[in-house]
Amino acid sequence: MPTYLARITIGLLISAFPTPLLAVTGEASDRNCSPEDRVPLDESDLQLITLQMLEKHPQLSSSPGIKVAEAWCEPTADHADIIFYPYAERAGIKEALRVQCTRGLSDDLWSCDHVARRRYMQLETQDFEVRVVGNIGIKAALALIEATRRTAQASASDGSAIPEAAILILPAGNGYYVGWGSDDGQQTLSVEAKLKKDGNPVDPEDWQTSVLPPSE
Repeated sequence: MPTYLARITIGLLISAFPTPLLAVTGEASDRNCSPEDRVPLDESDLQLITLQMLEKHPQLSSSPGIKVAEAWCEPTADHADIIFYPYAERAGIKEALRVQCTRGLSDDLWSCDHVARRRYMQLETQDFEVRVVGNIGIKAALALIEATRRTAQASASDGSAIPEAAILILPAGNGYYVGWGSDDGQQTLSVEAKLKKDGNPVDPEDWQTSVLPPSE
């Protein structure tokens, strides 16, 4: 990627970053800390992370900016989680990247080695876009939603609100977690789904599903 284009893109990405996310609390030098302790992310941090991603994933130059960014403290390192706005849309599916970075105690710079594909899938049955993480195909994702819908809604037999919208599909071991909740994006429960032996991932009937306990 030409240096000039990279500089312009970085400027656009950083200018689109919501200011309140920069004003997080906590001190990176405080080693008596836990993941609940937030670490500040300033513009130089975001520029470094963005530049790393542009070099490795040039398609990110089409993204309008950073959607969400947060960092937290652990005794041995600082960690950051960055979600970029989508950089492309194909057949109604938006493509984006989620980046996880680490900064060691003796390091001044962030190292971002974990990048996950993140998609936003619009369903006719709900307003909220489903977040799809990982490399699962769209047909399989639709089958997962259909398979877990019945399980999620059956869990509301105790009088609780019926989950109407699929929120998130997330890889988990040899299966997936599908988050369900309200159409404003508020997740209320997770359903675990595992493919039956020799099952077809695009067939909803071939997924075994169960509601996860609230603690999970």
